[in-house]
Amino acid sequence: MEEDKTSYKAIIAFTLPAIFSVALEPMAEFIDTAVLGHVNTVWVGSLAATNACLGSFAWIFNFLSYGVTAQIAQSLGAGKKDILGAHIFTALLMALVIGLGVGLPLFFFGQQLLSTVMGASGELLVESQAYYSIRVIGYPLTILSISLIGILRGLQRISLTMGIVFLTTCVNAVGTYLAVFYYGWGIEGAAWATVLSFFLGDCVALRWLWSHRKDLGLGKEWKVDWKDVTSLGSDGINLAGRTGVLTLSFFILTALATRLGTVELAAYQVALQIWLLAAYCMDGLAITATSFGAHLLGKGDRRAHRLLSNRLIYLAIGFGGTFFLFYYFARDYLQGLFTNRLEIMLLLDTIWFYLAASQLINSVAYVYDGILFGARDFVFLRKRMMEAFLFVFLPLVFWGFMKMESLLGLWLALIGLNTYRMFSGWWGCKKI
Repeated sequence: MEEDKTSYKAIIAFTLPAIFSVALEPMAEFIDTAVLGHVNTVWVGSLAATNACLGSFAWIFNFLSYGVTAQIAQSLGAGKKDILGAHIFTALLMALVIGLGVGLPLFFFGQQLLSTVMGASGELLVESQAYYSIRVIGYPLTILSISLIGILRGLQRISLTMGIVFLTTCVNAVGTYLAVFYYGWGIEGAAWATVLSFFLGDCVALRWLWSHRKDLGLGKEWKVDWKDVTSLGSDGINLAGRTGVLTLSFFILTALATRLGTVELAAYQVALQIWLLAAYCMDGLAITATSFGAHLLGKGDRRAHRLLSNRLIYLAIGFGGTFFLFYYFARDYLQGLFTNRLEIMLLLDTIWFYLAASQLINSVAYVYDGILFGARDFVFLRKRMMEAFLFVFLPLVFWGFMKMESLLGLWLALIGLNTYRMFSGWWGCKKI
């Protein structure tokens, strides 16, 4: 019975691998921040400037993950296994085209992005360029990874994605540690370790798809389904609009933090990693809402889908509350993981309560997003995100920068953005 599959026990069993998988995804930047933060403050600032650039141009194309997951899961739920091969091949081809097509301009215009757009200068610019020039080589691998993870989640292979991301994380962790502390390669060594980790993760995922090609409809002629291209393109435009606005928000935050000073930028980078660690963990619930939710919608079982959605919201409240308590009481421990610099820790103290308390809002907002992703209601998501950006985030962030002139002022803008996401997501899910 589907009701058994939407019990709390079944949901948690499905979600736990997703949580571990998603929580491990940001570990490349997380590990680099933790290692470099104990060595050099400028390196941490360089990391923030670089990842704001590359991360921004990767997040825009996350329709290759969420859009593909929903598309494949709905087809699988509807029993249309004959078209899975076309979905998979189209998604991979689009990832390669985007990865190379966007990666080349990023490679040639890196200095302009870091100096003119991000505002990096002096030693910060020199170190940022060193890290950026290596990470940008792996940009196509990053885009391909986004698509591969989306494909496997759509196929309900959540445990496999967890294994692949775990491998990527281990390679990056060991490689970065050895490169920085053992071989003395500095920030360049950390960048190469990250590129290598993505390469190995992509190889494992592609190998699995190749070994199961017949079951997935890839055994015969591999060809592009132009209906898929149109469908993904339509989803992609709306998702790119939504994600582009969200990415622009983080881009603006990083650019303004850069202009506040190197120490402020380093504190912002540490806070962002702690924020993202919780976000990615809680996003495991959103993955369940998208992958399993789309599967149920493909079957036409809306009653089970509503039951799943309600229970995921209750779990989100529990997860968000747990992270609030953990972050609030483990402040010194968490800050110490990333840095031992007193000036950075003092700045973090000014925003810590708000960072911790906002996790409850974030958790619920992510699950509502996941439900809407599974329903492929990307038009609604795009419109609401643009409203949040224009009418909530922009006024708050420029007030925080111009009037407060502090990291706290910038952080309140991010909280305001997610609060709007939560309430608009609740409204949108009522229609499903």
